[in-house]
Amino acid sequence: MSESVREIWFDGNKGPNAPNMSYYFSDWFSMVRELRSSISIFSDADSYVRWVGDEQGFAGSTSWSTINRSSLSIGRPSYLNTSDPQRTHWLPPECDVSIRNGWFWHKSESPKKLSKLLEIYYNSAGKNCVLLLNVPHNSTGIISEVDVKRLKDLRGVIDTIFSSNLVERCFIKGVAKEEAKT
Repeated sequence: MSESVREIWFDGNKGPNAPNMSYYFSDWFSMVRELRSSISIFSDADSYVRWVGDEQGFAGSTSWSTINRSSLSIGRPSYLNTSDPQRTHWLPPECDVSIRNGWFWHKSESPKKLSKLLEIYYNSAGKNCVLLLNVPHNSTGIISEVDVKRLKDLRGVIDTIFSSNLVERCFIKGVAKEEAKT
């Protein structure tokens, strides 16, 4: 089972009425790296996969994969959603969002509308981010047919939209730095 684990989350989230707590993130990160060096850690700081700072599936207006690791800290998501093109730390952003309104399945809820999921896709994958779309299992332990259908519909729409290569016959000519100075 442990061979199939590829990513672990440490987000420190707690409810609004929960007591103030201290987490031992640095110890946990060290332990994970010691026991499973190939795993991707998802967190606000000291991770290999960068949270974008919200759980709506939307990246900032500009989302670079480079960032300054020393500017990261747990509980301060504002820098996570902008990043910095001048930095040397490669830390790709990940947008996490659920196909439903919450992270867990409820019989009374439906998946998000196709138009909303497409908007999420454009604002995550379309902005240089990994899209992690949560699809919760139902009370029987399987993914509901309505969710499966919505996923297939989303895949179909994305395939249709991007079926034509809009730059196939385009030609771009660059100018070397030396030529640009003159």
